[in-house]
This record gives sequence, C-alpha cells and structure tokens, in this order.
Amino acid sequence: MKIKYNFLIVGLITASTFQANSQNWLLGGNGPLGINATNNVLGTNNNLPVRVETSNTERMRINENTLINAGYLGNPGLFAFSAANYPLLMPMNANGYVGIRTGSPRAMLHIRGPEGIFGSGTGWRPWMKTGVYINEQSNNMYVGMYHVDSTGTKRPDAVVNWGDDNINASTPTRMRFIFTPSIGVIGTGVVAAQNRDMEMMSVWPDRNVGIGDFINFTSGPQSHLHVHNAFGDNDFIQISNNVTGTTTTDGLRIGVTGPTNEVHIRQQENSNIRILTNAAGAANERIRITQIGAPGLNNPAGLPANVTRVSISHNPSNPVTQPLSLLHLGYNTTGTISPLNGWRPWMDVGTFISQGTDNMYFGLKREPSNNPINQGDRYDAVINWGDNMQNPLLQEGPDNLRFLFTSGINDPFGTTQSRSTNGVEVMRLTPNNLVNNPQVINKPSVGIGDFTGIPIDANNYVGATLDIDGDARIRSVQQNESLNQVLVRDPNDYGRLYWRDANNLSGAAINANNGCSTDPLNANTVQFGQNINAAGNPAQLLNYREIPMNNQNVYFLGQNATTQGVNAIGIGYPNSISNLPAKLSVWEDPGQPVAYNTVGVLGRNSSASPALNGPFYYIGVAGASDGVDLTDNKNIHIGGYFSSDGGVVNYGVMGLANTGNGINDNFNYGGFLRRKQM
Repeated sequence: MKIKYNFLIVGLITASTFQANSQNWLLGGNGPLGINATNNVLGTNNNLPVRVETSNTERMRINENTLINAGYLGNPGLFAFSAANYPLLMPMNANGYVGIRTGSPRAMLHIRGPEGIFGSGTGWRPWMKTGVYINEQSNNMYVGMYHVDSTGTKRPDAVVNWGDDNINASTPTRMRFIFTPSIGVIGTGVVAAQNRDMEMMSVWPDRNVGIGDFINFTSGPQSHLHVHNAFGDNDFIQISNNVTGTTTTDGLRIGVTGPTNEVHIRQQENSNIRILTNAAGAANERIRITQIGAPGLNNPAGLPANVTRVSISHNPSNPVTQPLSLLHLGYNTTGTISPLNGWRPWMDVGTFISQGTDNMYFGLKREPSNNPINQGDRYDAVINWGDNMQNPLLQEGPDNLRFLFTSGINDPFGTTQSRSTNGVEVMRLTPNNLVNNPQVINKPSVGIGDFTGIPIDANNYVGATLDIDGDARIRSVQQNESLNQVLVRDPNDYGRLYWRDANNLSGAAINANNGCSTDPLNANTVQFGQNINAAGNPAQLLNYREIPMNNQNVYFLGQNATTQGVNAIGIGYPNSISNLPAKLSVWEDPGQPVAYNTVGVLGRNSSASPALNGPFYYIGVAGASDGVDLTDNKNIHIGGYFSSDGGVVNYGVMGLANTGNGINDNFNYGGFLRRKQM
C-alpha cells in the first residue's frame, strides 16, 4: 500500500507542476492545488472545494467550509420546510462533505445515481449528516447517524432510511433486503426464477414489514408484519431459547402448512400455552391451554397424560392453574381438589364451572355398557351442580339449579317479571327438602314455577319431590277400573297430594236422590235405587226425569234359567211379589181414583203429539180386567182393545195360525175371542 500511495503523490505533484499554467481545473480560484510534503497532505489552503473530473465532467467533490442553505440546495421551498421543522439544525454546515456525481453533497458522503437529476421531492432531512446519502431520480437512501438537536440534547441513533415522493402510489418504493447467489448455483427454470434475486424482507411506506418474497407480490405486506412464502411451502415463525433448543421441534412454532393451508400453533415443549392481558406477569392470565401431563398439573382421575385441558380464569390474579375438565371456567376448586367441592373423576369431556365451594358441570358421563363389541360406547349427557350442604333456612345452601328467562328490559310483550333484573324463574332443582316438616321426605326436589318471591320456611319452600306453584294439566290419563286408589289434595298444606283408597273415602257428605241412594254401610258410595222397603224412600223421584237416548240402547241382562219370574221387570207390582209373571209385567189397578181410563200398556204409532185423555190405542200382550160393577157403567174393564184407522187397509186385530203336523189340526186359531159367563 505504501508503494501505491507514494506513486499517487508523485503523480499528482508532477501533474500539478506540468499543468500549472495550462489547465485551470488543477488550480483553485485563488491558488493552486498542492502537496505539503512535511505533513503529507494533498489539498489547498484556500476555502475552495476539491473537484475531481474526467472528460471535463465533475465526478467527485470535497466541500470547502460552506452552509446548507437555500442557494446550496437549489430549492428555497425545501429550505423553508427544513428550517421550519428543524429550526436548530438549519442552516447547517456542509464542511468537508464528499459528493459523487453531485455538486452539493448533503451528507458526509453523498452518491447520486446516473438516472435523472437531483431535485425536489426527495426524502432528505437536515439530520442526515454523518452517514452515506444515496439518491437517484426522486428516491433516496441514507445509512448513518440520526443526529437531532431540537431539544438541546444530541441523540446520535443509528438509522437506515429510504425515501420517495410517491408514498401514496399503487407501487411505492420500498426498502428490500435481497440475497443474490452466484449465477452458477441459481439453477434453471422455476428454480432459477426463485433463486436469481432472493428477497428476504421488505419494508413499505405504510409501515408494513414483509418477511419473505414479495418481489412478485405488488400489493405488498397486508399487516404491520406479514410473513409470506411465495412458493406454496410451509410458512412458520419459530421462537425458542437456550432451554428449548433450536431444532424444528423446539419452542413455539406458528404458521401455515403448505398444500392444506392449515394454521398451526404449536407449543412444542411439555408446558402450557398461557394468554395474558394488561401488564406482563402471571397476575394477568386469562386463558391456559395445557394437557394433563404438563408439569405441576394434578391427574386425580388417572387419565392419559395427553388429554387436553383448557381453563379460562375469571380473576386473572387468581388464575385456574389446575383445570379439572376439558374446559374449566372460573376458579380452582377449594384446596385444588377438596372433598368440599362437587367435582368427580368422570367430569372429563365437558365444561366445569367453579367458584368458591360451588360448581357446575355439563357434558358427558361414561356409564358401564354390556355391549360385547364396544365396552365404552355409552356416554350419558349430564347437567350437574355441586355445593357444600349448609343450613337452607339461613340461605347458605344447598344452592339450587335454576332455570331463568329474561326478556328485553323494554320489551313491550314481556311480563313485568321477565323484564326485571333477575328475570322470571321457570323451574328449580334442589338437592334435598327442608327437614323441619315431618310430612316431607328428605329427597331431591323439583319446583316448577317462580319461587323467588316465596319466603323460605320449612313448609312452603320447594317442600316436595315435585312442587308446582301454579296449576297443572295432564292431557291424557289411562283408565284402569281395577284400581281403587284416588288422589286427594290437602289445601292446608299448600295443595300437597296424597292417595286414598276409593272404598274408604270420608269427609264431605255425598247426597243421592232421584233414583239413587247411598250405601247404608258407606255413605260415600252411590247406588242405583234403594234397598227393599228402605225407610224414607231415599231414591224416590223428586221430579220428572228423562234419559236422552242419543242413538244408544238400554239393556237389562239376564235370562230365566230354572225359575220362572226372575230376571224380570215389573212395573206397578208390589215389591212383595218375588216372582213376576212375565219378562216384562205391567200392573195398573183400575180402582185408583183417576179422571180418565186406566191402561196397562199403551203403544202408539203416530206422528201426532200424544194426548193425555184422547182416544187410546192399546196393545196388550197378555192383558186382563177383573171385577164386577153392575151399577156404574162407567167402570168398564177391557182385556184388550185394538183399533186401526186412517190407512188404505186397516186391521183392528190380525192373527195367523198355521196348521201343525196334522194332529189336532182343528185347534189352530188365527184369533180367539171369548166372553166369560159370570
């Protein structure tokens, strides 16, 4: 290096001496360019720039002592802008600034590109001093110190800067970090296109940073940090430390898989994923994602270590660190796993909610199965709640499982209770009844209705296995006449239901009349008619009665098997006659004081309304009229009277007798009328 340096010095001295009077570019305005041999210095003592030219064109300049001002910048507007925004920096000196291809260098080393001219619209700032400033057209770049003195305190930060005048353009100039491998190793075809200029990162004027290849992605990164793989491969971000290691299976790995485009968040260590908010630290944990096999996590159910556990904490300063079900909300159970809480080992695939000594679980519960093929294919759906059993009269427990409905507060169609703050209660379940009432069996109870307004006492507060505050309706009930148990209601015990034997009912009197009476041995039993010669005739008719037939029939069952006159119906006969003369016997005593003729059986076939004392038409199946009255011709006894008129053919009586088998054939009569001699 000494040889080259000395050669340069000798060459400059020779050229200076030889050209001193013929070439003006080697001379300063007030004196020549020279060499101080004592101090080994090339330059001039005059306040003039040192310029280097080729082909009569200035290629490089070293500034004299000068200021950057409006004239220096060649743009008064830009100077005014700089002075207004950086009043303590402008005007500023540019002493000794070196410019390549520029006559007014703006930093310690200023390089201007061959395209375009230096003009307005560049991103130069007065703090760009100690560093390298590069510009081409309206674009610029600065690498150096950020030297701001607007507050009186110098802050020489290191800066990498780029600038442009089209910040709002569709394709703004960006800062890119590009690796260029040797041409011989870039490959061919698609591989060559990928490896020719390998973009590693780009920074865009919208403050978005892209990591990856955005060369052909003209819209740029879409977020402040955008990691992109332009070739469809896996795209992951990995965070690790000395404890985890640096292989692909260490630390935290987040990204997108290749062909399937799945998003993966991988905690690749045997530990938790914790999501925290507010200030840093464990006191602000919101969500924890872990597995049973994580360090410090209990496994009281003895489940496989890789079973998932997720917890969401209500109080971040007291987070759920021991999640007991697939999803655990609220708080750790009392004492982590305490006999005072209601958690059970089968509470696995579901949601467990815990606060204090209270808890709730809704999910699946595995039950034994007799399936010889699949022993684990029965999982019942369960809604569970748990609590410590305390005195309910002190309103300390046991807590209830309640079903509440809340309408909109201003819903015009909502009820007053549903619009209230607490809403309307539809049903509640309580684990045991109050034991102060001896009538109450201490069992789990269901209350249907709103019990929020009912005071807590031993008799009235969900006091039965099923307690309904309101009416009840059963749409369909099966009938079984062989049963003799009936339900009764006790109004003095809030309508508690009991059953009684229907044969032993007592209490309110049951009355019967108009053809019915009560059993003399059981006043609650209603019977048809009355016993023979019953005192007071309890079944006597009190008024005219009727039975609308409604297209139905009345049957009196029973045949006369061995004794004549039983299984019969007698009308008008005294009850002292046990054997009636016929299946249907009618007896009308003509001696009774009546105002019109007496009739035993009357049959009438007529569309006219029946008259009480008009002409009568009689049908007597077996009729007789006995007695003699020679003085009163009004007392006429008729065995049978038959009349027919008004038809085309009328028969008063019509009879037909067929001949028999030829024996006593003379004794067959179609009709036989006889007057008895007295």
